[in-house]
Amino acid sequence: MAPFWEHLRSRAVVVTAVVFLVLMCVPVALVGVYRRTSDTIDAQVFASQSALVDLAAQAVRVKLDGLVTIASSMASSTALVTDVAGSKWTDAADAARDMQNDVKYYDPFIDRIIIYDPQGIQRAAYPALVGGLGTSAASGSWYAALSSGKESSYVTNVILRTSKPQIQVVSVAVPIKGPSGTVAGFLVLQIPTDNFLAFGENISPGTYSFAYIVDQEGNIVAHPKYSSDNGEVVNYAFNPAVKNVMNGESGTLTVQDSGVVGIVTYRPVADYGWGVIGQELSEEAFAGNSSILFDIRLLIGILTIVNLLIVYMLFRILSSRP
Repeated sequence: MAPFWEHLRSRAVVVTAVVFLVLMCVPVALVGVYRRTSDTIDAQVFASQSALVDLAAQAVRVKLDGLVTIASSMASSTALVTDVAGSKWTDAADAARDMQNDVKYYDPFIDRIIIYDPQGIQRAAYPALVGGLGTSAASGSWYAALSSGKESSYVTNVILRTSKPQIQVVSVAVPIKGPSGTVAGFLVLQIPTDNFLAFGENISPGTYSFAYIVDQEGNIVAHPKYSSDNGEVVNYAFNPAVKNVMNGESGTLTVQDSGVVGIVTYRPVADYGWGVIGQELSEEAFAGNSSILFDIRLLIGILTIVNLLIVYMLFRILSSRP
């Protein structure tokens, strides 16, 4: 009887092993489904974040283009050109006031209009503020670019303006050309940096997520942590994502700080050297899809346990003595 019993057990082992392998085809297939689903979800999360940052970068570019168009239109105004060419600075300030209140030129982003003479000295402004008139911009980047004729317009980096109240602003500068075509002066629009905050509000909807905008030197233009009257300009050029976007690069980084993992997506603002950076916690980014993966893992676990119970019972039945 012993040889027969051993043969019976061996046959039971073979049969149950075959049955187990067949039954495990479904859980194994689900493992493949899990991996593909996980990769797809990851790709969708990254694509969604990238699309939002892309849209924000394009929106910022459109806004800057619009401000440049307004500045150029103002600079070609007949009244302003006549006043600046004739060094009638009081009249130039009045012309700036009229344009600021004219629907043709109005833009809520514009906080102030400033007029400079050909030497870069501030001669008129609306509204007039303390500490501006008579100051020189001859050492500024916009003056060098426009006075040399290399550029027809210039968007500056973030600066702390000299006029009171001192707030952080971005300026759009264009030349004012006289009747003969020579440069009679310069028109500068000042925009408080807070006005750009809205472009990043809908990029990262998570509780601990945010987006920010930097200029061509890596200075913070708009960031939920800072405001226009925050004091000195904050520079983020040390940040890897900011470094990359300053070089005109686009991409996504995974960063870790104190054990917290974040996803950082960055896109340059074409033609202006600015950049938009969106940052989101990995935990929040994938929170909406984790339940799908959990369900697949749970199903794999349940099927595996059921399969083990089935083959165990089958083995007991096949190997039992008659």
